[in-house]
Amino acid sequence: MFGLTDAEKNHIEHRLASFPLNKLQPRYPWQTVRPRPIRAYMGDRFE
Repeated sequence: MFGLTDAEKNHIEHRLASFPLNKLQPRYPWQTVRPRPIRAYMGDRFE
């Protein structure tokens, strides 16, 4: 992945799993949206 060696991958994983990086929260957390009803044309609109 990205041309990294195993040592580099292990270092990155270790840093992300240790303080303070393991305490970070996303600035804009993903929130699911309320499902909206489907807005479709009436069946006879184009007849």
